[in-house]
Amino acid sequence: MIAFLLIGGIGFFLLVLTWFLGELFDLGHGIADFFGDHLGDMAGGDHHVGSAGAEHGPSPLSSRVIFAFMTAFGAGGASASLYHLPTLASVGVAFGAGLVLGGLVYALSVVIHGQQSSSGFELASLVGRSGRVVVSIPRDGTGQVLVGVGGGTNSLLARSRDGSPVPVDGAVRVVEVRGDLLLVEPDVQPARERVS
Repeated sequence: MIAFLLIGGIGFFLLVLTWFLGELFDLGHGIADFFGDHLGDMAGGDHHVGSAGAEHGPSPLSSRVIFAFMTAFGAGGASASLYHLPTLASVGVAFGAGLVLGGLVYALSVVIHGQQSSSGFELASLVGRSGRVVVSIPRDGTGQVLVGVGGGTNSLLARSRDGSPVPVDGAVRVVEVRGDLLLVEPDVQPARERVS
């Protein structure tokens, strides 16, 4: 039972660290590189999983998944040992618990990655759209603009492309997207076409 508790404790500690610090050791990338670019190639929905590349989605061998497996393995094995199951049965329970929790963490990672991918696509599609400043953009600083997206509006961080200030209610047009930041310039379209 002590071995199970030790494995579970180490796994839990490292799992908590990954939620705060990100992927610690990037295990999925290293293992995939060792065995080839398409370790465990699988099609999952409309994106590719198995390879660790960001364009293909998260790896089932990422550090979060492995540490979640370790945590559940240790907890499941310790629980089975408390009920005086034989060692082989305890290892089977531990392995099953590890697969369940590891699978849940992997599924959550796939969902989060899918949302991030669709969000990045939407931001790139904003180039050329008009918006209105809702938090003034100071000289060489960052403010917020309201831009129409897919039938609604979103408030997003923005900077003036040339570094000039833009007051609240100033009409702007998106000229570039850099990560989550929009670069804007004054909009010269008629007022009826702007986001209100």
